[in-house]
Amino acid sequence: MNQITKWFLLIVCSVVAAFLAGTFASNYIRSGDKAATPPILLTVSADELEIGKLPESSEHHHPFHIRNSSTDAVVIRRFESSCNCLSVTPGQDVTLLPGESVRFDLAIRATPELKETLPDGGIRRELLLTPVFATTTEKEQRVDFEFAYHLTPTIRLEPARIAFGQRSIRADGLILRATIQLAPDVKSVEVAPHPEWDVRLIPNGPQTSSTQLVMLIARNPKVCRPVIDVISFTPVTHDGSKWPNKSLQVDGEISPDVVATPRTLHYGRAAVGETMTDTVRLHSLTGTPFKVLGVRQLPDGWHAIPSEYDEHVWSITARASGAGEQSHELQFRIRNSEGGEELFSFPVVYLGYQPTPRGAK
Repeated sequence: MNQITKWFLLIVCSVVAAFLAGTFASNYIRSGDKAATPPILLTVSADELEIGKLPESSEHHHPFHIRNSSTDAVVIRRFESSCNCLSVTPGQDVTLLPGESVRFDLAIRATPELKETLPDGGIRRELLLTPVFATTTEKEQRVDFEFAYHLTPTIRLEPARIAFGQRSIRADGLILRATIQLAPDVKSVEVAPHPEWDVRLIPNGPQTSSTQLVMLIARNPKVCRPVIDVISFTPVTHDGSKWPNKSLQVDGEISPDVVATPRTLHYGRAAVGETMTDTVRLHSLTGTPFKVLGVRQLPDGWHAIPSEYDEHVWSITARASGAGEQSHELQFRIRNSEGGEELFSFPVVYLGYQPTPRGAK
């Protein structure tokens, strides 16, 4: 063996020896670390991670216990969660001694996602709750607990909002309709009494059908009023439990038969003393004949003149009388089809301002 070969073998052996020594030392250090610092174990029983069935739109409180399975005291400094639908009590600075189990209360808002329609059988939801904890000697650590529940549909209203627009007090009764779909867990629905509506539920098909017709009959269809009403329905399960309400919103207006287009005359901005002119058309919501006799008590400088081509079209000339937002109510005298006389009020709005005098800087 020549001298070069000897030197080469010596170098290779040195490198291999250094590698093996480093590996042994590294394994020894890691093994020593494990022995010196046992892992921190916070646990929740599997049974408590399963919350069960929750009806949609409900708020539920679920008790659970966190156990400290380590040999060191642990302080849970706070909780983090995968959604803002969760909250925990107590929520921070909770000390768990070695082997101790502490009860917590999990508050859950069981709501569908925005514009989500639940299937008839519901849907499973998983939520992460993460305690952030530490011992007196360690940095903060985290552990994830995955809670799960079954989000269950209750009832479904179609539509959930009825907007019937503008309706004349001369029209025959006001009856609105919707449908209500019952989920499999729901046996029946209770309707909260409402002062303005007689609400009736009518089976839509066989007695066992899960769909019912909702009929809303106005109690006072001859009284003018803006309609912003909410009607509540309470699902009742097969065991008699009551689940959170669902609401049907009803919007519209019961108004006099004679109305105007536009509904309000907006003149915009005008200098004090300036005159403004615009037109308005009166018409009957039911198509009933009527006659406009004139306008009562016009303010100074105002004029109301009917069109020579259409007696229901009027030209309104107003004079700005003050600065700031100004509103006036004109009253048209109407003779109805029965020969009686009634008043129709029509609002006029403008923004007045004081003009700058000529020559002023």
